[in-house]
Amino acid sequence: FHYKPYQLQWSTPHLPHDVNIQGELFTLLAFMDAHHKLHESPREMGCDLPRVVVVLMFWSDATHLTTFGHARLWPVYMYFGNELKYCQCKLSCNLSNHVAYFQKLPDSFKDFACAFTNGK
Repeated sequence: FHYKPYQLQWSTPHLPHDVNIQGELFTLLAFMDAHHKLHESPREMGCDLPRVVVVLMFWSDATHLTTFGHARLWPVYMYFGNELKYCQCKLSCNLSNHVAYFQKLPDSFKDFACAFTNGK
């Protein structure tokens, strides 16, 4: 689990400057900016706990509940973006957390949403 961001750079002789390598969420400029803003902000009175930025990633997909019929749910999974992406895809690391289950929305909801988003 990465508590602090870091910058990964690649230098090559044919470029005048180093190239930032962004392969993980904790190497992104937005993560570094959030980390610096948090540590520049005033601390809570009487609190000496460490302050860290936690990146939450959510993912969902439909799943069938039965072999027969149309019973479906949409499980919502949460991952911590502070973990390595290579560990997140390994089931043996147990990094996926179920946080909610949604029922399938009726087709009328799509019509309702499209009315407010210009059909997108």
